[in-house]
Amino acid sequence: MALLAKDVNTKGDFEAFIHDPMVPKIDDIETALSNLTSLDLVMLRVEGSIKVRELLNSIGLTPFWENKFNKLRLPKDTSFSFRDPAPQTKADFYCGYILFLAALENKSDNILFHTYLVHSIEKFDCFYAIQLILVEKIKAIAIENTIEAFNLYLKDIVSMRQAAVQQHRTPGCILLANIYLALAIYYQRLTNQPRANLCYIACWEQIHLAELLESSSTRQIHNAYFGKGLAYSNSLGLNSIVEFKTHVSKLAKDALKDSVKRVLESKAKSTFDRFFKVEEDTPSLKTPSLFK
Repeated sequence: MALLAKDVNTKGDFEAFIHDPMVPKIDDIETALSNLTSLDLVMLRVEGSIKVRELLNSIGLTPFWENKFNKLRLPKDTSFSFRDPAPQTKADFYCGYILFLAALENKSDNILFHTYLVHSIEKFDCFYAIQLILVEKIKAIAIENTIEAFNLYLKDIVSMRQAAVQQHRTPGCILLANIYLALAIYYQRLTNQPRANLCYIACWEQIHLAELLESSSTRQIHNAYFGKGLAYSNSLGLNSIVEFKTHVSKLAKDALKDSVKRVLESKAKSTFDRFFKVEEDTPSLKTPSLFK
């Protein structure tokens, strides 16, 4: 007997429902999907059969995903709503965010925690998951507290992750600046000033790129910091990129002389012109995976 849309309760039920010889109507498909938990729904896009994944990515279900996105709320602030994440689709934003929440809810289970984070990043390019995994990793190597560990992390950020994180415009560049600043401070504590200076230099370039992108990143800033503004982007509560730059300048001292700053700002402008200026709302960066 064929499964009815109202009787679908699990991922397996939905697979059976979709593979029934009688092709379901779009209204019945939406009814069946609405019966699933948010996580089961998202996991169908991650690990469902080819037929199911193609269906969930089809244009016909765009209104369904838009409705899911529009209903997204913060657990502790139901008045907050996310803004259009374009060029990221609302479906991808929704799925990435749900997986990020699932990771947080399973932090005590290391396997589930990292599985959900990896899916969130690899499949849906979720900023929150990227931020969490980069911060978690730097906390771990801070405990190890060796030059070798910091060197490996620095190499990983520069060679594999920087371009991908920059896709998130001002929030992504601020995240990178925060990481480089933390590394600079750790290197100083280990009395490795040359490495610290390199990190201050990388930090300045990223924070200047963040500044160049700020005027066209209002939606990304709103979503990344849950409507709380740039003060939520750093542990010191600095309210603007100008304040961030002043803070970095004081810490870096001779590493960031005016002549060095000019060179770095020129490099940031070149990156901006090459990848963001032509169509500022749609970055054209060709980026590597965060996990390859």
